[in-house]
Amino acid sequence: MPTFIFLVGDKEVHRIRGANPAALKSTIAQHANPASSGAFSGQGQTLSGKGGSSSSAPTYNVSNSLTTTWSNMNPQAKVLIVLCVAYVYFWL
Repeated sequence: MPTFIFLVGDKEVHRIRGANPAALKSTIAQHANPASSGAFSGQGQTLSGKGGSSSSAPTYNVSNSLTTTWSNMNPQAKVLIVLCVAYVYFWL
């Protein structure tokens, strides 16, 4: 039997046993008030590492980005990529 447990922090606030869509919807609506929980409050971070309210779009050098990504990649991932490219090249 499915059991849905609703947590706020590490405290259990509600438990639903069984697949009851109406009870699930009402419980989610009851506990989905973003003002009462501290979840996802704040500015956050962008991909550039600056605050979330940046007005200008950053520019990227694609070739430098790919070179950096390749040099920082796990060696096992590099081998997997090379093998996949070789497979596509020789057998397809």
